[in-house]
Amino acid sequence: MRKTTSFSVRHVFKNYLLQQKPPQIIVEILTTFIYGEFSRAAVNEVCREFKLQDLNEIKPELLDLVLYYTSCCLEEHAITEEEKIELKFLKILFQIKEGDLFEYKSNQIRQIISIEAKRILADWKVDETESLYQVDLQQIFDLSYDQYLSITRPLIKEIVDQIIESLTGNSSISDNELKQLNTYLVNLDTFYVLNPDQKKKLNQYLPLTKQFK
Repeated sequence: MRKTTSFSVRHVFKNYLLQQKPPQIIVEILTTFIYGEFSRAAVNEVCREFKLQDLNEIKPELLDLVLYYTSCCLEEHAITEEEKIELKFLKILFQIKEGDLFEYKSNQIRQIISIEAKRILADWKVDETESLYQVDLQQIFDLSYDQYLSITRPLIKEIVDQIIESLTGNSSISDNELKQLNTYLVNLDTFYVLNPDQKKKLNQYLPLTKQFK
């Protein structure tokens, strides 16, 4: 899906102040962004007013801001280049390092990615646009490939179980249906190995010469 408009940080943070009840220091930082300067100097000035020595002291709250902006951007199941730039700037501004998001906010990230992945996998295939979108999701949350797979693999297993169920409705599985299964696995755009339970179920419908080992 191609987005035609991008969410601005100022617009999103205005809504954040209306909908959430953040600590006063976050209110001051956001107010400065919305109505004044959007810079590291502005953040440092607010920190001095609140006698804050290090942004790490409010890291969870700053990560909440990044996640809120990200969630708004993903409402249309896509993200623009402008939004990626805004996100990158926010991370630099708030001194958020790679790995911080998953370390502090893994539950929220898992929830967001699970929702997006279920939508992508609903038709049992992943097209080119959806594949690129998955790369975007991995990058904006600063996830390694293994971390992303740890979230999506259980969802893929559910889909594969559904596919197997659809193929085992008859007394046996034909060669064409086996080819169809392989096509589905390829179309899911991931390296997926059938687990023992899945192989066992399929083997009940296959001749000995074609059973999974």
